[in-house]
Amino acid sequence: MKTTEILAVWPTTPKPTAAQVTGFIQWLGGKGRDWKLPPIVRSVPASIGPPPAYAGLGDHSNYEASHALRQRLIYVTSNEGLIHAFDARGGNEVWAFMPPHLMPAAYDLYINGGQSEDPREFKYVMASSPRVEDVKIGTQWRTLLVQNDGPGGEDFVALDISDMPSCTDAVPPTCTSPTSDAKPKVLFSSRYASPIIDGNLGETWSVPAVYWTGSLAPRVSMGTGYPGSATDDNQYYNFFSLLTRPWSTDGSGTPAEYATSKHDHASGSASVDFATLADTVAVVDPTNLNEVKVTYQADLLGRIWAYDLGNAGTVRKIINLTHKEPIHFSPAAVYQEATGRVMLAFATGAKTANER
Repeated sequence: MKTTEILAVWPTTPKPTAAQVTGFIQWLGGKGRDWKLPPIVRSVPASIGPPPAYAGLGDHSNYEASHALRQRLIYVTSNEGLIHAFDARGGNEVWAFMPPHLMPAAYDLYINGGQSEDPREFKYVMASSPRVEDVKIGTQWRTLLVQNDGPGGEDFVALDISDMPSCTDAVPPTCTSPTSDAKPKVLFSSRYASPIIDGNLGETWSVPAVYWTGSLAPRVSMGTGYPGSATDDNQYYNFFSLLTRPWSTDGSGTPAEYATSKHDHASGSASVDFATLADTVAVVDPTNLNEVKVTYQADLLGRIWAYDLGNAGTVRKIINLTHKEPIHFSPAAVYQEATGRVMLAFATGAKTANER
């Protein structure tokens, strides 16, 4: 990407100079330090090759056939704001992408010489895991990567990674593209959504679930994190439906389109930690085209909520402990075909050392 293109999407003012951006890019590539790959924090890699076989899922079989030779790439994020794609065979980096809304935070790290040696002053930029799923956008199946900021921010992006280049194991690699436009494409950015997403998303600690409903409509679901710049202290759970229009940062062209459903299911106070840190869990019905009918969200008040997507978004509180038994991590969910029930397994933490 050219310096002029980066400056065109830089989200804050005043913008750095072209020379400063050049130095920033070189620093991201490892110039002036003993390592190239930035720290990977709270990010579980996703291994994506040819599309999975979804039996009985209509025209998905055509997508499986057309992308059967797609090279396997490993996707992971680093805390300097980059989504990395590595060749699963030789380990070479094929591409890296930085969501524009993270550029100022990553640039601040650069001009300050990187992270402080004091771990108490660690600065989060991007610290979360990618979620990847095939979804049907319009009439076409595409492979969607959804990436949120984690504790570093309050936004998320959706990339189309359907058509990726194929690269050799040489250093540097030689890459060929299956199409003339084989690169990640930004389909959606919450920072530039229209209408603007309200201030209740909070820090995006909760890794989202990416799935489809019975009508094959693509969905992204996630819980809120700490309030960040939120306007109140309520806790929300958000559904986002994706994605039909191009993404734009400067208002030129048509803004990205989304729909959202917001459920207020808690009130916080100075003494109660009400945020959602656990990942969102979507339970697939393998007997019905891998449709998701229910998602689950755990929170730091020791509760697990069930969201029945097939019943007008009904919310049920199925586990109700207390703030003394916060749930930091997502439950494991198993769908039992014989009974149509879901079995959950989860563990609780402790608010203080005295409550362990």
